[in-house]
Amino acid sequence: MLIIHSREDNPFNPFMVYDGKKHLALFRDKNEIVKLTYIHRKILKKLKNLEELNITEMDYESHPIRQYTCKIIRDSKLKQKLKKEKKVLY
Repeated sequence: MLIIHSREDNPFNPFMVYDGKKHLALFRDKNEIVKLTYIHRKILKKLKNLEELNITEMDYESHPIRQYTCKIIRDSKLKQKLKKEKKVLY
């Protein structure tokens, strides 16, 4: 499970992209990409073997807002693609 701060809208067909190293991004919908940073190396190692990840979005008072499951897609060029995207949130 991955816990992140909630966003305003509900995700639509969300999925994760992982480069197999240290870059991970949550595509909440076609217009909102969340670049995930500072992920512990032990967690990144576990991601290599996962096909799906459960996401919990929480508000700033640590109340769960929504939960969903995302497929994990591998793309070794994720870092370069995120640099070109204008919709990336950090």
